[in-house]
Amino acid sequence: MTSCASAGSGAPGAMKRRSMDGSAFSGSRSSKLAICGRSGAAITIREGAYTAVPGVNLLLSAVGATQVIIRNNLFVNFGSSAVEVLGNGDDRHLPAGITTITGNIFDMTSLAEKPAARAAVKVTATDAIISDNQMYVRGKADPLATGIALSEPAVDVDVHDNLIRNCGAGIQTGRVWSIVGEVVDPVTFVHGGGYVSMERRQSHLYRGWSLAWLAGDKPGAVSIIDSFDPETLRFKLREPHEMKTGDRFEVFPPSANWNIHSNTITGCLRPVVLDSYGSETSFFKNNMVSRGDATDVKQAIEVRGRFQFIGNQISGFDEKDSCALALVADPLGRVGQSLYRGNIIERCANVATETQKGLWEASNKENNLIVGSEK
Repeated sequence: MTSCASAGSGAPGAMKRRSMDGSAFSGSRSSKLAICGRSGAAITIREGAYTAVPGVNLLLSAVGATQVIIRNNLFVNFGSSAVEVLGNGDDRHLPAGITTITGNIFDMTSLAEKPAARAAVKVTATDAIISDNQMYVRGKADPLATGIALSEPAVDVDVHDNLIRNCGAGIQTGRVWSIVGEVVDPVTFVHGGGYVSMERRQSHLYRGWSLAWLAGDKPGAVSIIDSFDPETLRFKLREPHEMKTGDRFEVFPPSANWNIHSNTITGCLRPVVLDSYGSETSFFKNNMVSRGDATDVKQAIEVRGRFQFIGNQISGFDEKDSCALALVADPLGRVGQSLYRGNIIERCANVATETQKGLWEASNKENNLIVGSEK
C-alpha cells in the first residue's frame, strides 16, 4: 500500500495573506496534493481517534488548497465524516478548489455506542469532481450517515457514477450563509463572518449573483451583487438596501453548472434532497434511484430549488403515502422553474406530492413515462 503527495508553490493549508502580490499570493496560487493508492493497491484508513466526533473530518482540504486529488482509498468503519473540501475562508485564508475525489470506497458503518451525524464526502468549494466512489453502511440504513453533501455557492461541480447504499441521505444539497460585519453605505457592506466563500482575485467575484436576505430562517428580499472586493471583503450591491450589522444572507449564481448524473442510489431513507436554490444549469440526470430494502421512505427525491431532471429512473417507492417527487416551494417562493423530461417513474405510490398547490402543475414536464404508479 502506498501513498503519493507532491507540493506546489506552498504547502497545502499554509497561511496566505490576501494583501500580498506575486504568484505565491495571487489568484493563480496553488497547492498540489495527491492522496492515492498505486499499482492496484490502496491506502486503507480505519476509523480511530475520531470515532463519532461531530464536525470532525479525517481529510480536510481548506485554506487555499487547490489541485487536490483523493483517489483509490478505503475508508473503513467511519463514525465521523471522511472527506471535506471547504469553500469558505476569511481575511487571511482562501477557499479550497480544483478537487477530484474518485475511485474511493467509503464504509460509513459506525461502531460507536452513540453514532454521530457524518458524511462520506462534503463539498462547499468550487471546481469539484466526485466520481466512481462507493459510499455505504453495512446492514440497515443509518439515518445519521450521508453519502454526498454539496452546498451552494459552489459552482462547476460534477458528481457522477457513484454507488450510494443504505445511508440516511444519499445525495443532499444545501445552502450556506454569512453575516454583515459593517455597513459602509446603502449599497456596500463588509463581510462579517460565516460560510459564504471569500473568493480569489481571479474568479467571478459574485458579479451579477443574487443575494437573498434572511428573515429568521427563511430568505426574504433579494439583491443583485455588483461586485466583491477580495482585499477589503466588501460586497457592493446594484441597488440600495436597508441593512444592519449582523444581518444574515445567502448568495447564489445565475448559472451554477452542477451536473449530478449517472449515480445509483438505493436503500437510503432520504435518497435525494435538493435543498439549494439551483439554476438553469443545475442538472440531475440519468440517475437510478430505488427504495431497495429501506422502509418508511417518504419520497425518492425532495425538490426545493430549480433543477433540470432528465432521464432518471425512479422505482419502488410503493409504501403508503410515499412518492417519487416531493415538491417544496422554492426558498424564494418561485414556482414552475424545474424541468422534468424523459424520466421513468415505476411502482411508486404517488408520482408527486406538493407543499403548495399547483407546484407540479406549474412545472415543465415532457415525455415522462409512468408505470404502475398513481398519476
